[in-house]
Amino acid sequence: MDRLSQNTKVRVRTCSKINLFLDVLERRPDGYHEIRSVMQSLELGDDLVMSCLDITGAAGSSVTLTVTGHDAPTDRSNLAVRAAELVLQACGIRAAITIHLHKRVPAASGLGGGSSDAAGAIVGLNELLGLGLSRQEMEELGSRLGADVPFCIRCGTARAEGIGDRLIQLPSPSNFWVVLVIPPIEVSTAEMYRLLDTWPGRGCTKSDISAIERAISKNDLPGIAAAMSNAFYPIAASLHPVVEQAAGFLLECGALGATMSGSGPSVFGIVSSELEAKSIAQEVSSVFDECTVTYTRASSGMLLKRE
Repeated sequence: MDRLSQNTKVRVRTCSKINLFLDVLERRPDGYHEIRSVMQSLELGDDLVMSCLDITGAAGSSVTLTVTGHDAPTDRSNLAVRAAELVLQACGIRAAITIHLHKRVPAASGLGGGSSDAAGAIVGLNELLGLGLSRQEMEELGSRLGADVPFCIRCGTARAEGIGDRLIQLPSPSNFWVVLVIPPIEVSTAEMYRLLDTWPGRGCTKSDISAIERAISKNDLPGIAAAMSNAFYPIAASLHPVVEQAAGFLLECGALGATMSGSGPSVFGIVSSELEAKSIAQEVSSVFDECTVTYTRASSGMLLKRE
């Protein structure tokens, strides 16, 4: 921890994520479902500014969080707080840590906002306190908090298996643009999994992850768009027609492909140029309140700097 100096702050810009492909397999004995997914990180992310007020730990360890932007809890129900506490505990450090979180990624939107904040807290503390943790060690800590956290630490493009915790890095396609629509509805991930097990027609269609992986390897954006799939989409579209309306409108406006991310409710369309993305977003914004233009991030990880 010799790198820590008085008044040092570390700023981390996280990456959100979309699921270009998501298939849900059988339920495991522990109650979780096996999945196969292709995850892609996005430039859209939150900012965490972290500082250490007391490294001696005279008053014990503490993590204090403040939040601006989109609403998020500031107590231990926030994954960023629990991630910081986990790092301190795992490394045997007693310290008072402050985190200011500026949220651009709405909570419970299917974009990995909470997981990326946890990832940012782990990466930020590693830098702030000079812990020297490897990426593998940070990912192992992150896996204790949620299946998406390890991916949010490494970023880029990856195939996820198991419960989402086994990652195989894929070549990141050249930056492509993404138009995000976030409907003002709440979707319960647990409920979506419960419904999936008994949904009519479940298992009648087979999703082919190899098709999208081939398209990614060739940097074939139309091929990626054609192979995008989400097992939760039919359920979400049936329960919440706005999901299907958003995807359909994105396609009508010129997106190469459109589907839902995670268990929803965010819907995204992929586009080949910034100009097209902004043009589509302008049309979409006339119908849907929350619409954002962003682009994909390669596997260079989160942006990190000392202040």
